[in-house]
Amino acid sequence: PIKNFVEGLAEANSEKLLKAFPPVIADFMKDVFTDEVLKETISKEFEGEIEISFKTLDKEEIEESELREMEEEVEENFGKPISITKGYSVNVEITTKVDGEVEKDTDVFEVFEIDGTFYMLDI
Repeated sequence: PIKNFVEGLAEANSEKLLKAFPPVIADFMKDVFTDEVLKETISKEFEGEIEISFKTLDKEEIEESELREMEEEVEENFGKPISITKGYSVNVEITTKVDGEVEKDTDVFEVFEIDGTFYMLDI
């Protein structure tokens, strides 16, 4: 899901970005995160040709109690139950290249397994 999110953002490709999220959330977000909105967001943040890549540094399993809390939160916010079987907190190094200038940053993404596929549940 991290790859879909990062590449979808870099390419201003809402279809790819929304693949990072389970259908219950992606359906809700599709009218908000259009290609045009992504292009506008990127152009406000960066000027010029942009490339974004990432590298996974490490991951830590999310505790069972937190998985249950996320299930409840998704059901409360989106009205549909989900079943999470695993979750990881993933530390990544994000490299942003704009017109030849390189910037590296680290970030943490939480990913959750739902119906055999890993997704992000929040941005």
